[in-house]
Amino acid sequence: MVIVVDDGSTDETENISKQMGAYVIKHPENRGYGAALQTIFSTARNLNVDALIIMDADGQHNPADIEKVLEPYCTEQMW
Repeated sequence: MVIVVDDGSTDETENISKQMGAYVIKHPENRGYGAALQTIFSTARNLNVDALIIMDADGQHNPADIEKVLEPYCTEQMW
């Protein structure tokens, strides 16, 4: 499962994320990085996720590396 926190963006983040199958939480206005983290942590807790990887949408990290990061913790493929 992919969880996206759209922190008040005015672009198509929410729509594109939903189209791609993500679970999207939309902040109606920008509340900042700390609030976005609080939202993602509480959402993950409520959904009982087994693992959580935080990535910003600025391209700093390669999403292809997610599998490598999770590999030691997974006994079966999660995606």
